Amino acid sequence: MKRIFYIDFLRIISMLGVILLHASATKLRMPIDFSWHLVNFLTSFATCSVPIFFMISGSLLLNSDSTANINILWKKRLPKLLIPFFIWSIINIIGYSFILKINNLKLLLISILQIPGRPGEISLWFMYPFIIIYVFSPVFLLITQNKSLLKYVLFIWLIFVIILPTFNNVLPFPLKLIFSTSHDWKIIGGYAGYFLLGYYLSKIDTQKISYKRLLTVFLSIIIVIALGTYFFTLKNRGAYDESFKLYTSLFVCILASTFFLLCQKAQEKYPIKLIKIFEFIVPSCYGVYLIHNLLILFFNRNIPYFIENKGTLAVFLLFILVSLTSILIIYLLGLIPTVGKYFTGVNQKVFYTKLNFLVKKNSN
Repeated sequence: MKRIFYIDFLRIISMLGVILLHASATKLRMPIDFSWHLVNFLTSFATCSVPIFFMISGSLLLNSDSTANINILWKKRLPKLLIPFFIWSIINIIGYSFILKINNLKLLLISILQIPGRPGEISLWFMYPFIIIYVFSPVFLLITQNKSLLKYVLFIWLIFVIILPTFNNVLPFPLKLIFSTSHDWKIIGGYAGYFLLGYYLSKIDTQKISYKRLLTVFLSIIIVIALGTYFFTLKNRGAYDESFKLYTSLFVCILASTFFLLCQKAQEKYPIKLIKIFEFIVPSCYGVYLIHNLLILFFNRNIPYFIENKGTLAVFLLFILVSLTSILIIYLLGLIPTVGKYFTGVNQKVFYTKLNFLVKKNSN
């Protein structure tokens, strides 16, 4: 499959955004000060990372004819997804037990046995709807083959999963009751809609869309999310309120869509050096999703600076440290013959190819 550079960029930004969200979690639940506002603003953008994750997958899988092949799905695609997920789930459970000093073998074994039905580590929750979407990807492919049906499904999703629940979350009582909807509308947590949306947006001719208008909407919605989060947190007596940052909120949906289109529109303007950096990092993305939160816990519990400091600088340093360490660990694991792919979901040759290119480039 031909590389799509804006997809590589989105993958990396989505990965880094998820790390930033988790590295910032403690700070956002502390009293409001200047550093809180800064972190709140940055995480207002990073909130689109999870929707982007599903949109990228929809763009790639639903543009591939092989998605209709169930044998490819079960023999090639799902094993690459499931094996690293189960391995890292077990590692996370064991790692958390050691770091938090939970000496309960029975609880550890129960947690491992429950992995098929519940995350061994809370940040891996997104994998459950993602796996289900993967399983049903041939069905979603059929939907995309009928433009009218695709638009109909997206319209229903936008109304009953995105728009009405958003009004229900942000409007005061009793007005909010008018916009209440059944949770049954949220098929696969509402993320199947993002999967289809990613495909739909990938087919848009961005040359007909104004870059300035996209950028204006993009920046405006970040400000709306940040301000909404601030005022709702104040209203909640200082307890952090995520109503504006819910992944299926209208605000985050608009943010993710505009960012997706911005990256798509700018794909011909990426510098060659940046493209090569993207290509080097991308193979590690999936593994980083699976390992990063364990490293956040480890650093927060074992490095004195992070134990004593929870300000903006500490958040950024933690973010950088976890990002670099995660990528390094996954790359090293990816280079291990035979077993490396079980930790990364990526063939060993891919890691060797990217690493050899980097070494040759530096030697020249």
